[in-house]
Amino acid sequence: MGEGGLSGAERIAAAAGGVEVVKAFNGLKAELIDGPVHGPPVRQVWCCGDSDEARARVMTLAARCGFLPVDCGRLENALCLEAAALLWVKLAYWEGRGEGLRLVLDAGAG
Repeated sequence: MGEGGLSGAERIAAAAGGVEVVKAFNGLKAELIDGPVHGPPVRQVWCCGDSDEARARVMTLAARCGFLPVDCGRLENALCLEAAALLWVKLAYWEGRGEGLRLVLDAGAG
């Protein structure tokens, strides 16, 4: 996790001075990104960034690669994605419990 509550992505954006930064693809094993995706389960690619246009470009790329892009909003949400990736790594690699996490947003709840 980043210093002072900032994510690594936010620190990169601050250092890059005006470059559009999109956080994506950090919740997948490298082997799953290495080639085309065929059939289920469709893996999610969580994307966040301050530029709607840049985020949409990355989401289009993810979809063209066979993944299901999930719009996670502004770059300030990258810290949450980094925390989720830490959980995923612990479960998948250290405990052998799967290859990824799935984000389910239930708009009908409540």
